[in-house]
Amino acid sequence: MNPNNNLKYINSKNVILMLFGLIILIVLFVRIRLLNIPLERDEAEYAYMGQLMLQGIPPFEMAYNMKFPGTHLMYAIFMSIFGQTTIGIHLGLLIINLCSILFIYLFVKKIIGNNGALIAAAIYAILSLSNSVLGFAAHATHFLIFPAIAGTFVLYKTINNDKKILYFLSGILLGIVPLMKQQGIFFCVFGASFLLLSFFLYKRKNVKAFSLRFILFIFGGLIPFGLMLIILKLCGVFDKFWFWTFQYAMEYEQQVNLSDAFPLFKRMFLIVTTDYYLIWIFAALGITALFIHPKLKKTPSILFILLFTIFSFLSVCPGLYFRPHYFIVLLPAIAILYSILFDFIINLHWNIKKLKYLSFLILIFPVLLGLVLQKDYLFIQDPKYICRKTYGFANVFIESIRIADYIKQSSEKSDKVAIIGSEPQIFFYSDRHSATGYIFTFSLNENQKNKYKMQKEMISEIENAHPKFIIYFPDSIYYISKWIKPYLHKNQYQISGIVDMYPGLTIYKWNNDALIYKPRSEVYAIIYKHLSI
Repeated sequence: MNPNNNLKYINSKNVILMLFGLIILIVLFVRIRLLNIPLERDEAEYAYMGQLMLQGIPPFEMAYNMKFPGTHLMYAIFMSIFGQTTIGIHLGLLIINLCSILFIYLFVKKIIGNNGALIAAAIYAILSLSNSVLGFAAHATHFLIFPAIAGTFVLYKTINNDKKILYFLSGILLGIVPLMKQQGIFFCVFGASFLLLSFFLYKRKNVKAFSLRFILFIFGGLIPFGLMLIILKLCGVFDKFWFWTFQYAMEYEQQVNLSDAFPLFKRMFLIVTTDYYLIWIFAALGITALFIHPKLKKTPSILFILLFTIFSFLSVCPGLYFRPHYFIVLLPAIAILYSILFDFIINLHWNIKKLKYLSFLILIFPVLLGLVLQKDYLFIQDPKYICRKTYGFANVFIESIRIADYIKQSSEKSDKVAIIGSEPQIFFYSDRHSATGYIFTFSLNENQKNKYKMQKEMISEIENAHPKFIIYFPDSIYYISKWIKPYLHKNQYQISGIVDMYPGLTIYKWNNDALIYKPRSEVYAIIYKHLSI
């Protein structure tokens, strides 16, 4: 047997498959190990609104936020299957992550074959798990990726298969993406841009046939959005939906100055690429390989992958916040580019056998290095420790569990709770309704024109609801900080709990002990209970 053929056999059939299997096992192990990691704020928002959906309460009726309700619906679906718990939510994340990995494999297999597909799937699996992109949390970006990749895969099939149904189906799948989070609209623009550019660049002569297929794609893309609008209108929440997801969302997107954008991007990009920085470097080199790979030269595939990468990056940019988990939407493109470089180099005709071995090891090294650098997070650290290390002691994600337990044990299901702060996880854990739709108060302090109107509306909703508990996180919200103490005194609220937070220590005081305790930290929460309810 030719030794070079034997080497090729080992690389393609054994080592790559073993590496892929190892990474999938690691992903499964870590995600199962972290199933019970406390929810952070974004997760809590989706969880609480998903919980309301399961109770027959539509989005924007009892809880407001600026995101389309697709991810909330996905949370509701998974919680209906696995239970309304942190574990149930993270099992949903595990499944959606595995589905994304599968479709990345199918997509890249269509482009360059099985070996490249295994590498791309493995790279995405490990990058999307990384703590540098907060991969352990069930953010909307994870749920966005699945329809984005599925729609991209179906759209790519139209290059060699001109069936009208594929255009329509890819439009529907890509149309679902922005329902998970508005930034997903860039994947819809990607699809439309590819169809138009490929038509003009590759001189398709049948304008009528192309126009029909393009219209089918656009029509398919509009169906999910249209259905969402109809359902929200029928539920009587369209006005709230429109204000929060369009009017307020536009104000929110203008908070960061353009002059601050690049320094912020640079800082966040260095955080995101830490530990796996070599993978990102190799992916950048993959852009060059894209133009010289023998399976891609002189085909629409180059245009397709380039556009996919560009619009994936643009989907990170709305608002110029560049938060770590925003970069999850770029990871499939990184994985694909890396796999193209890998497949190109491995399939070169090497005259010296050892050089082929060496090139293979060099390409695998970034993955192994990243796993070693993140070994504590992946295999050792306790879920609560990871939560505290990631978000700091000033965020009450761990403390929220005990606060919610106290609320649940001290109230009836029909009792309402008001939180003067941004901790919707307490509503979810306690299974109690918020006295106000303002489950976040960040928006009330932002430099936007509606903030005073929104503060007054929150106060009005709390006063009308007569909540049994008010949880107060002291801050500088003008109207609310001016209103809260007189309201508590007038309406017979009494301190029933204090949570005093320090680095490495949290002090809990309940009932009579709370009445005589004075918090000494700058970070604390006070729980007030209505004496007559």
